[in-house]
Amino acid sequence: MSPLQMGLIVAVLMMTGALAGASLRKRLSERHFDEETKDVVKLGLGFLATLSALVMGLVISSSKASYDTRNEMVHNAAALIVQLDASLRQLGPVADQVRRAARQDVAATIDQIWPTAGGAAEVPNTEATKNRVGGIQKMLFDLPVTNEQQRAAQANALKAVADLAQINAVSFTQRGSGVIAPLLSVVACWMMLNIAGWNLFAPHNRMVVAVNVVCSLSVASAIFLILELDQPFNGIIRISDAPMRAAHLKLLEQ
Repeated sequence: MSPLQMGLIVAVLMMTGALAGASLRKRLSERHFDEETKDVVKLGLGFLATLSALVMGLVISSSKASYDTRNEMVHNAAALIVQLDASLRQLGPVADQVRRAARQDVAATIDQIWPTAGGAAEVPNTEATKNRVGGIQKMLFDLPVTNEQQRAAQANALKAVADLAQINAVSFTQRGSGVIAPLLSVVACWMMLNIAGWNLFAPHNRMVVAVNVVCSLSVASAIFLILELDQPFNGIIRISDAPMRAAHLKLLEQ
């Protein structure tokens, strides 16, 4: 289910809670609406609101931190590819085959993560990526180097490939959702109870309806934002492919 669909479901739940509160108000007798009862209910609603805000803030912060980490990994990978290209250029024509292999691997990775046809992003196969990296490392080891400058360039290229392999391994360990679905469900239930409590004592007029709609959409947008940040290569809030495509263009230069 997409983040937008989940957000709409949460918005409907919030409005359902508001309608439930307004309906319950009509069914309760006047003795349930004395000042002491109102004070207790307001105290409980305040506690729920504070608890919901704290949990929602922590989840948003965690999702944003995960998004920033993956974004930084993309920039680091692009920088390493540029460094690899510079080292291969220093090696001269003997490294042309390695550059072609690196060019093909980078292009395949970009097409998987940022498909141009508008399809969903795919997580690159870790084993296949490992084999491609191993093939490039073997090709680098087999290059005929004849002087110190070439040996230094070869060592730098091998280090860049090793760092790229490490980024690939880290990205594999960070696959999967960092959002706990039951936690979001519980927070949504708290919010629904909160909005039901507000409408328990609120009069029925257009202003109250407008407040209910705004609050429902606000909670839904927060859930939408969390889920969007949790899938950084799909959806509306996605990590830019510009760094990787710029690095690929560098490899295409003669």
